[in-house]
Amino acid sequence: MRERKEDILVLAKYFLNRYARETGKDIKGFTPEAEESLLNYPWPGNVRELINVIRKAVVLTENIYISEKELNLRREDVDTAYCLNGHSLNLKENIEKVERELVRRAFIKTGGNITKMAKLLGISRPKVYTLIEKHRMGEVSD
Repeated sequence: MRERKEDILVLAKYFLNRYARETGKDIKGFTPEAEESLLNYPWPGNVRELINVIRKAVVLTENIYISEKELNLRREDVDTAYCLNGHSLNLKENIEKVERELVRRAFIKTGGNITKMAKLLGISRPKVYTLIEKHRMGEVSD
């Protein structure tokens, strides 16, 4: 599904209708935020994961539209799941990926402010500079 993003909403709507019928619920579709969340999720578990997410949301909802919250798609879990679902068990490689992603998130959250990044990441300012250079991040501020 990662390679066929155009199929995600079609499949999601199909499974939504199927499970809504099975449960006897009158669910019309997804909120725009839920659709955006479905499209932006990397789907490491592929179609089976989509089926499980939709089935669970249908069962749990009391609304006529499935919301982003009901989908419960958390990217933080995905990064670890992707590493552990047979893609690579190379510890050094996965540590690099996780490190890069955490530095990237801290960079975005703080607008590149080194002091704030250091505090957020729990490391020293010099180490932040080293990681930014290592992972080739953009401009920073103090």
